[in-house]
Amino acid sequence: MSTGTPDRDIDWNAMHARIRAAMDGLERGFEPDQAEVDRRLRERAERLARATQAPAVPRDEIRILEFDIGGRRHAVDSRLVREVTPSPPPTRVPQAPAWAAGVVHLRGEIVTVLDFSALTGCAGAEPDDGPLVVLHQGGRVLALASSAVQGLHPVARSSLDPVPATVHGHRRFYLGVTEQGALVLDAGAFFEDGALTGIVAADGSAGTRGN
Repeated sequence: MSTGTPDRDIDWNAMHARIRAAMDGLERGFEPDQAEVDRRLRERAERLARATQAPAVPRDEIRILEFDIGGRRHAVDSRLVREVTPSPPPTRVPQAPAWAAGVVHLRGEIVTVLDFSALTGCAGAEPDDGPLVVLHQGGRVLALASSAVQGLHPVARSSLDPVPATVHGHRRFYLGVTEQGALVLDAGAFFEDGALTGIVAADGSAGTRGN
């Protein structure tokens, strides 16, 4: 005696149709339709376009701090700037060179203040009495007297123009000129000249020291 539904009661065509529909549904679940393909391609194209349009950062780009000295815009590589700070008038040092505006005490440390206008031979220029731009390298510190600090800006060293002929003495202290006309100083050169960091004072007295 047999059990179950007789074959003649099963609609095999309908069964096969349902199986095919199920398989089609599974395939559609793994394979996106044309609208989805178009959307993904559009998103990929947009990402590539944004990557292409992003400005390339020059390999030799540095951030410079701009400030005014003697009525003219100057700048230095910000990596050599320890701080910018207001300061009382520097203490003059007897028999110090004209380029030495004096010394200041910064948190117990005696720092030479350079009068850059006097250093570069700008006779008659009024000393700057604004913020001090404090530079450091290899454990040595000195400060530049400025009249105002303008802020940080990126610049590629390869984009700097040569120092103009109107800039006279001590050209070794310059890296070049930005498109906006700021004279970019080679701050490292200050530390190569031991005389510039050799002004010291202690216990209210002042003097010079050798290299």
